[in-house]
Formats: sequence, C-alpha cells, structure tokens
Amino acid sequence: MDKNIEIDQSMVDYIFAHSNNLHPIQKKIIKYNESLGYVKKLQISVLQANFIQFLIQQKKFKNCLEIGTFTGYSALSIALSLPSNGKLYAIGGTGLSSVEIYDPTTESWSAVVALPSEVSLGTAINIGGKIYLIGGRNA
Repeated sequence: MDKNIEIDQSMVDYIFAHSNNLHPIQKKIIKYNESLGYVKKLQISVLQANFIQFLIQQKKFKNCLEIGTFTGYSALSIALSLPSNGKLYAIGGTGLSSVEIYDPTTESWSAVVALPSEVSLGTAINIGGKIYLIGGRNA
C-alpha cells in the first residue's frame, strides 16, 4: 500500500476552500519556527494543517490525540477544529514530558499525568477509555 496520497491542485484548492483561515497564533508559531533553522522541518505545512482541520470537521471527530508536540502548530490546528464538547489529548513532545488535555469550551489546557521522560514518535491506543502509549523515543 502506498504511504503517499497524490494531491493535485484541485484537491489543494478544495481543502483551502473548506478550511479555516490561519489563526493569529498559528501565524506567530509559523514565524517563530522559521527562526529555528533546519529543525523547522518538524512542523507540518499549512496545507497539512488545513487537511487535518478539514478531516476533523467533515468526519465530526469529537476527540483527537497528538503524540509529540513540536511548537504547538499542529496541536492548535487540531484544537481550532474541535466541537465545543471535544477534547485534544497531547502526549509528550519537544521539551514536554506530560499528557495534557485541551478543552475548547474553556479554551484551556490542563495537565493530566507526568511521563517519565520526553517522548515522541510513539503509538497510542484507546482501550476501555484509557490511552496507552507504546514505544516512541525520547524527544
């Protein structure tokens, strides 16, 4: 199975036409990440962020999970697309060794649990309402 999706200009146009405009904080994060040099490649592109937002809105996802937050651009992109009764669970990332939940109703983050170390690139699964993080590596 091919891991890449061919995206032509008509699909790009459709995604942007059905996505939110960049939030001012997203613009600030992009600008900040530009100053990071080569490591900025860890940030998803605007097209990828809009595609994630499009999927969340079209599929009416209520809860989302991000493993390995970089500077928050993708997490914010997800959070901006959630319904008011949704939640974003962010696990670890660059400089992060915690699990945090974003609540769109209160527009706030709350720490849930500390991790033994920074973690990224893991796999998570939800079993019986609990999230299990498997594997990964120290960020």
